[in-house]
Amino acid sequence: MDEELADGETYWPLVKQAILLGYNSDKISKDAAPQDWTDLWTKDEFKDRYERVTGLGTATAQLVFAGILSRYRDDSGDLGISDEGWKQVEQYFQNGSPAVAKTDLFARIASGEVDMGQMPSSIIADREKSFNVNVETVIPSVGVPLAVEQIALVKGTEKKEQAQKFIDWFGSADVQGQFAKQFNSMPVNEGAAAQANPEVVDFFADLKQQDIDWEFVQENMGAWVEKIELEYMT
Repeated sequence: MDEELADGETYWPLVKQAILLGYNSDKISKDAAPQDWTDLWTKDEFKDRYERVTGLGTATAQLVFAGILSRYRDDSGDLGISDEGWKQVEQYFQNGSPAVAKTDLFARIASGEVDMGQMPSSIIADREKSFNVNVETVIPSVGVPLAVEQIALVKGTEKKEQAQKFIDWFGSADVQGQFAKQFNSMPVNEGAAAQANPEVVDFFADLKQQDIDWEFVQENMGAWVEKIELEYMT
């Protein structure tokens, strides 16, 4: 696997996950679709037509905001972000349709309640079948945030040897290949990639990854979440 994906001592990377803005392609043509997240709240035709989050407890939601706020880095700004960056966050919440508890985004898309929203790449194919909708994704010119799902030993475990055996088994090319095929994921194990669904492999081969300073994000994400939830999320 690509050694840059691992920290070299604690975590073992397993799967690459693109964090995407997806839209109902049965209703919106590619030419009429948003080209970036910021289009959602700056263009009238998309206002109230996208699902916006009502909490930031998920990694997907946090990565969406990492991708947006990173563009507005200002070391002299509030929590390292310029006033313009925080204005974008404010507009995101003011112009979106709040997520509905226990209601899948794809169900809302299928019913016509909304047309678009955030989604990790691996769920799309399955949700399209389950809800009988077709979704296309937006790749902004700056690229998309890429998450790497990983596995690690729990500190202090009394079953270190068994845990290590599980990690070696689960991260093996054979198991990861089967996992990729069943769950439409993109494994980082190069041997497993040969078993992944071809459309997934092609998607990631052409995908532009957003250049994000993850150290900066990690240092600030907790404070960003607190600020967003207290000041903008209503």
